[in-house]
Formats: sequence, structure tokens, C-alpha cells
Amino acid sequence: YTTRLNLFLDPEMSAEDALKQILLRLLEIMQQNAAGAVRGMDTEFMHDYRVSIRKTRSALTQINNVLPKGSIARFNKFFAGLGKLTTPVRDLDVFLLKLDSYQDDLKKSARIQLQPLREHLTQARITAQKKFVETLKTAEHRQTIREWREFLMNTEPTTPALENTGRKVHALAGEHIWNMYQLALEEGNAITDDTEAEALHELRKTCKKLRYLMEFFQSLYPAREIRELIQALKGLQDNLGEFNDLHVHVQILKKFIKQNSDKAANKACKRMIQSLEQRQVKTRNRFAERFAAFASDDNRSEFKELFVDTKQG
Repeated sequence: YTTRLNLFLDPEMSAEDALKQILLRLLEIMQQNAAGAVRGMDTEFMHDYRVSIRKTRSALTQINNVLPKGSIARFNKFFAGLGKLTTPVRDLDVFLLKLDSYQDDLKKSARIQLQPLREHLTQARITAQKKFVETLKTAEHRQTIREWREFLMNTEPTTPALENTGRKVHALAGEHIWNMYQLALEEGNAITDDTEAEALHELRKTCKKLRYLMEFFQSLYPAREIRELIQALKGLQDNLGEFNDLHVHVQILKKFIKQNSDKAANKACKRMIQSLEQRQVKTRNRFAERFAAFASDDNRSEFKELFVDTKQG
């Protein structure tokens, strides 16, 4: 699998040159995982392929006023459509991988009754995978990927230059990371025991954007310090990701029950829903502790020192 960006950006380079390097590397990662994602035998290829798409879209939309707006809109729409195709494949992959551990909470009789669910998930995954593969084989898809690569490899500067096109990447990176960090703190601090689950999903998305920005520009900062901050963020992300997975899987089970006529299977699915909802409560109860660790005074000082006090240009 290929997931690491392994980028070494010059702090003095323009934001445009840096962003094109980041996007080009993400395209390489995407293409290196494409064959494995198409084969569909190992779920990690699809995971890494999907993450590269998400990171591409995040870079296009978060690092703004650098590249021409028309090009961003066109290619972001393309990658949004591609990402949408991968969502059901990945959701079903994760559910199938976790199904055995979910079944451990149930009686043996209920586990046997869940066989129709397993068959349904497997078939749904095959269908979703087929749609994904068919899209990648189209001439239109291949042509857009070629045009995307050509766009990124064009060394001519954007004219007329936008607000951030020629800015030093180090200054732009610090500004974007700090602003996204502030948003994560604001959203996290607003969450209480009574807050709707949607607020946790929004924070999860903000944390992903923050993580991606930190990974894009990691080489601009001292290795140990930024690695420690990414690790602190990961602890919170793991909690939010588990909460989201459980939510998605409960929805899949509810949809299956509506479509399925096997009463025994449906009864077992309802028991599983109860079990997953109990897990969700426990996961949510751990949120406050994880967020407090991430939002600690030490981490705040580190973020400020790295991304505000050292900004240049």
C-alpha cells in the first residue's frame, strides 16, 4: 500500500508550486492503489485509494485562492463523484470486517440467524464494487485523469495571480492549520452530553481537514513536534471515527430489516442494533476525555508556537 506523502517542501516556494506538488503526489498514491482497489480482494487498497481522493478534495477546497477557481470547481466535482462511488464499498468493507466482533455480543443462535445479513452485505458490496470498476474503465474517466495530471505538471504560473498564488507556502500553511485548529476547538467545546450526534460528525470532518493540512505541510516543521501533535489529534479522531462507524452500521441494519422478510434474521439484527447503540453510548462517553487531551494547554501552546509564532512572509 502507498499512503505516505513523503513530500519535502521548500518554505520559500510559492503556494501554487507547493499545492501542485501535494496534489500530484496524491494523484500518484491514488493511481498506485487503483489496480488493487479494482481487484477488490484486499480492502486496504480501496481504503488508501479513497483517502487520497478525500485529501485531494480537501486540498482543493481548503487551500483556497491559489489555483484558478474554474479548474478547482471542475476537478473537485470529478473527485466528488469518484469519492461517492467508493463510499458504499468502504462502508460495507468496514461492516464485514467488524461483523464477527459485533456478533460476539450476541447469543450463538442469533449469530446463526444473521447469515442472511452477511449474504446481503456481501452481495451489496459486489454491486457497489462493480459500479466503481465500470466508472474507472470509461474513456471519460481516463481522459479526466490525464487532464488533471497535465494541469498539475504545468509550471506556468497562474495568471492573473490570485490572492494566495504567489505567497510563501510556510506563511499560508501556518495560517490554514491554525484557523482549522481553532475551528476544531470551537466545535469540540460546544459539545455537551445533550448535543445531537450531528455535531460529533461535523467535528469529525473538521478534524480530518486539520489532519490533512498538517500532513500536507509536515516537512515545513520540526519532525518531532508536528508528529506529536498529529498523534494527539489521532486519539480524538479514533473516538469520532468509531462513533461514526457505529452510526453507519446501525443505519445499514435498519435498511436491511425494511427490505428483508426473514423474521429470525430481522430479530437478530434488532438485537445487534441494541448492542451497537450501547457501544455508541460508551464511545460517546469517552469523547470528553479524548477531546480534553487534544485541547490541553500544552497542545494549545505547541500549536501556537508551530503555526503562529513561526509564520513567515
